[in-house]
Amino acid sequence: LLLSDGAPNVDETMPEDLRALARTLRGTACISTLGFGEQHSEDHLGAIADGGGGLYHFIQSPIESDHGFVRALGSHADVVAEGVDVCLAPAPGVSVETVLGGPKSQFSSKGLEIAMPDLRAGRAEHLVVRLAVAPPADTGPWQPMKLTVGHRSVGRTQRHEEALAPLLPVKHHDGAPV
Repeated sequence: LLLSDGAPNVDETMPEDLRALARTLRGTACISTLGFGEQHSEDHLGAIADGGGGLYHFIQSPIESDHGFVRALGSHADVVAEGVDVCLAPAPGVSVETVLGGPKSQFSSKGLEIAMPDLRAGRAEHLVVRLAVAPPADTGPWQPMKLTVGHRSVGRTQRHEEALAPLLPVKHHDGAPV
């Protein structure tokens, strides 16, 4: 748990660099941050918490620090899966235009790999992707992409992956696929 004003003054000073540094500790530590003071840096502390798989909280006054501290510690107990990622492998005629919301993503030989936050019990995580689609000429079920979801159970090193194959119906309206 990092309690700070979020103003880095040694070594890495950019939010993305701090996010990457915190990400290197995933699997051995989970980092949450509490920001103190009117001039604290939400960008820096949020990046550290995101990279470290934890949560960021702003503490406006010392009275609130107890509540923020308890929430931050409690968030670590709720983690059920860490190191979560989604890999999208689009079919021919399908391309990924945008990953909305800014999760870190990169292309690999398997497809577009998107880093997701740790999964917490009772909390949903959403991934929104804008696609450019040229539907096939044939009607019937169509698989626009293959999805693979990977994660580690908390405190474990072994990764689990599950492949999903969504099917969409393709119909024709006035001779054109829709």
